[in-house]
Amino acid sequence: MSTVISMVEEVPPITPRSPFSQRLTYYEELCRTGTPHEAWQRPVLETVHQYLRGTLGAVLHSLKEIVAHERDGIKTNSNKQALAGYIRDKLQDIGFQEAFSTVQDLVNQNHQPKSPEKMVECYQVMGVQVLGYVLLLLHHPASIAEALCSPETAVLASQIHISMTNYGSPEPTLKYYSDVYYCHLALVGLAAIRPIEQANACKLPASLKLIS
Repeated sequence: MSTVISMVEEVPPITPRSPFSQRLTYYEELCRTGTPHEAWQRPVLETVHQYLRGTLGAVLHSLKEIVAHERDGIKTNSNKQALAGYIRDKLQDIGFQEAFSTVQDLVNQNHQPKSPEKMVECYQVMGVQVLGYVLLLLHHPASIAEALCSPETAVLASQIHISMTNYGSPEPTLKYYSDVYYCHLALVGLAAIRPIEQANACKLPASLKLIS
C-alpha cells in the first residue's frame, strides 16, 4: 500500500476542493494543448479520471492512517466519519454525476474494451466501485480489519475483482493511467477473496500487512 501511495505525486487533503464543473473547464484546455497525445483523452473522460485519481490518493492516505490508529488502540470514529463524508461529497457532486453517467453508459454499451479510451472508461467505473468498497469498510461498526472479513465486503470485493478481470491491466499506451489502476488493485487486495461462509470466521487477514 505504501508503494502504491508513493506513486501518487499529489495527495489532496480530505476537504472540499474545486467542483467538477470548474475542473472540466481546466481540462478542456489541457486536452487541447497537451502532449503526448496518448496521455490525454477527451475532456470529460480526462476530468473524470483526474477527479477520481485525486480522490483515491486522499483515501489511500487517510485509510492507512486510520488502520495505524486502530492498531495502536486510538479511537478513529471521527476520522472514519470525515473520510466517509469526503467520499460522499465527491460522488454526489452534480457535475461529476452527470459526466460519470455518460461514461458508464458508454461502458455498458460494450463490455469488451477495444481501445485505450474504452479501457480508461472502464477504469472509471471500477474507481467508483472501489470508493463504494471503502465506504463499506468505514461504515462497519468495528475496526477496518474486522470489516475486511465481513460477508458484504467479500461480495463487493469479488465484484470488483471480476471487473478487473474483464477490463484487463493497462496496455503500454495507457502508462499514464496505470497508477490509478494499481490503486484499485491494492485496495481490493486488502480483502481476501474467500467463500462467504468462511468470511465470519476470518480474524485478521494477512493482506492487512499491506497497510501496516
